[in-house]
Amino acid sequence: MQVIEWAAFSLLPGVTENTLLQAASAMQHQFLDVQGGCLSRHLVQLGQGRYADFVTWQSQEAARAALAQAGRSAACAAYFGLMRVEHPPLLGASVFSHGGERGLPQGMEFSLFRLRPGADSHALATAAHRMADGLYRNEPGFTAHGVMRSAHDPGLYADVVLADSAGRAHQLCSKWGQGPFDPACQDYLELIAPGSAQLQFWDRVA
Repeated sequence: MQVIEWAAFSLLPGVTENTLLQAASAMQHQFLDVQGGCLSRHLVQLGQGRYADFVTWQSQEAARAALAQAGRSAACAAYFGLMRVEHPPLLGASVFSHGGERGLPQGMEFSLFRLRPGADSHALATAAHRMADGLYRNEPGFTAHGVMRSAHDPGLYADVVLADSAGRAHQLCSKWGQGPFDPACQDYLELIAPGSAQLQFWDRVA
């Protein structure tokens, strides 16, 4: 089963984005490309001085093996030496996915949430399929949609929309409406615990 890794970080004072991109490229070619289980990686900008690596792994075993090897890689040490990490990387397996890679996505919506008491991942996947099919299918700029569950915290989920820009991801998500909401997303919204959703839109930088 494919696994998503989400690793957010802040640049240390004095580190430029250009320096980060050079180190990110070196780490990609000298470490990730030879791991075997790395399927894709996107470095996204969260805000001023804030970034995240969004990596798709072939399996949880491949992801954990790479994380264990990273401490012995000079390229990883150089990359990690540019940043301050407040939380360890999140690993999560896909609960639902929609769409595929239509070229490299340039923008992303990423929101963390928890389910209401009594709701389960099967109901979530069914509702997510109905929502994505009704709102995203054949929309210009849409690349993919997925719902992941954290491997560290089984009660934590992430909704991810990949698009050709952060603005387009925002436009896609705005199709939900502001209340009343589009009927296609009502079942999905009713499964989310009130106040638990954290929604942001980001642009790809590498």
